[in-house]
Amino acid sequence: MSFLSLSNYVWSALRPTTIEPKYQGEAFYKPSGAMGPLALPALALALVATVPIAAAYAVFAVSNPLVYFTVVGTAFLGVATGWLVYHAAKLAKVRNRIFVLGAALLAALVADYANWVTAIFVWAGEEQWIVLNPIEILQIVNLVARDSSMTINGIPIKGVVLQLFWATELVIIAYAAVNTALLKHGRLAFCEKSGTWATVKEEFGPFVGVLDPAKLREQAGRGDFSTCAAWPSPTGSVARPSYTAAGRTRTS
Repeated sequence: MSFLSLSNYVWSALRPTTIEPKYQGEAFYKPSGAMGPLALPALALALVATVPIAAAYAVFAVSNPLVYFTVVGTAFLGVATGWLVYHAAKLAKVRNRIFVLGAALLAALVADYANWVTAIFVWAGEEQWIVLNPIEILQIVNLVARDSSMTINGIPIKGVVLQLFWATELVIIAYAAVNTALLKHGRLAFCEKSGTWATVKEEFGPFVGVLDPAKLREQAGRGDFSTCAAWPSPTGSVARPSYTAAGRTRTS
């Protein structure tokens, strides 16, 4: 998913939903925007769970000599962070997309913070520094960037270039976290009447290919749509999620 497509998804997720039924009798799910009383405690639990994952990533990144594997590990950290936020929102019955977005961004910052605390601890070796002050962490990061011996294909990476590399690391974590949390949460449907999440089923109908596009265009030019009329109804020609809860079924 590109940055533009993610931006479009975030915008569509946050703006008011105004979807009109395409076919007679269809119903469309719209989240209420409500949050359960466990929303904040569940978020706090997700943030705490993010710390050991970020610490493990930091140990891997410091000891790993191949930057390519580090990039993969960075994306994994972001996905894991978003996955925790998603499950926390599901556990707390959060139907508010803005809350999920904010929670994912906050969790990404916490993950990056825990990553740097652990990395500095590993760099310190026997001195065993545990630095928790964000300002001191930034100062140490600047010193490490200035005196870095890191190279990629024999090219030294230090100073502003290394700082940009670390900034990109944070962007990857946040991007993956938001992407995972919003996309997975967007697949949920909550039944306000029963107070439970609906069971989501994917329904795939028959797909009919156009065997002769030129012939179809030629028929359409004459106003002959008999080929189209022979196709299955639109309700069976596309994949559409079906939500079942409290004995009722809705198709979006």
